[in-house]
Amino acid sequence: MNSAKNFIGADVSKKTLDLCLLDADGRIISRSQIENKRKTISAYFEELQTEQGVDIRSTFVCLEHTGVYSNLLLDYLSSVQASVCVEMALQIKRSQGIQRGKSDKMDALRIAKYA
Repeated sequence: MNSAKNFIGADVSKKTLDLCLLDADGRIISRSQIENKRKTISAYFEELQTEQGVDIRSTFVCLEHTGVYSNLLLDYLSSVQASVCVEMALQIKRSQGIQRGKSDKMDALRIAKYA
């Protein structure tokens, strides 16, 4: 997606979302861990817009397929007409070759770079 100004990688789990925001050049703008709750998700994206001037409609969001755990995030992103990619974890892993280190924070960065 060439028109995206920013990319967000989301590592989704039952209780939390680890999010990594990159600019179009792949530089990290911010990293966050938030609760996987509707209110917290909405507040995160509203803060991105008001505090950092990030327009969600020009941001491409990518997340690993995690079944029902990603539903709240997907519902929110759909409601604000965001561009979203839900990808299989194995596909993201294969696209980046051998990687050292494993953490939710690093996974969010890898997913953002994949986007």
